[in-house]
Amino acid sequence: MKKAIVLFFIWIASYGFGQQKIQKGNDFNPRSEKKVGYGFQFMGPTLFASFYMNYFINHQVNVEAGGGFLGYYGGAKFHLGKKEQKQLFSPYIGVNLGRISLPDMNFGWYGGTGSGWKGFFTVYLPVGIQLMNKNGFHFSVEGAWMYYTGSAFTKSIPYGAIRFGKNF
Repeated sequence: MKKAIVLFFIWIASYGFGQQKIQKGNDFNPRSEKKVGYGFQFMGPTLFASFYMNYFINHQVNVEAGGGFLGYYGGAKFHLGKKEQKQLFSPYIGVNLGRISLPDMNFGWYGGTGSGWKGFFTVYLPVGIQLMNKNGFHFSVEGAWMYYTGSAFTKSIPYGAIRFGKNF
């Protein structure tokens, strides 16, 4: 009889701890659990479109590398928020360094000579907000300031991106 009572209390205690774990599992910051991800973005540091891979070092620091039709980049973002809080929306700031290649034509914001392709180093400074659900799907909208420099000049333009992907 004593064994049955002890086993009953152990079972009740384990059931209670299990329920707390389930409740905590529904109330977590997905960036602290879903660390590795892939995605696609329109515009952004490669100008038109690119694929990227990201990794959350912790719930706030995200490193990322990507390549697109005209270039490649790498950088980091800092997300605001706490690890213990359920935080589906997360504002962030970041910096990306990259290289793009553009045809050397005379655009309004890019003065060229018409002599082939030119390479530019870029600094892309995004400020945005990310929505990540508990399954790791994410969507972001960001505004940015983009600096680019080539052999003859340095310019800066306001820019941005629309991003979506999945973290695992």
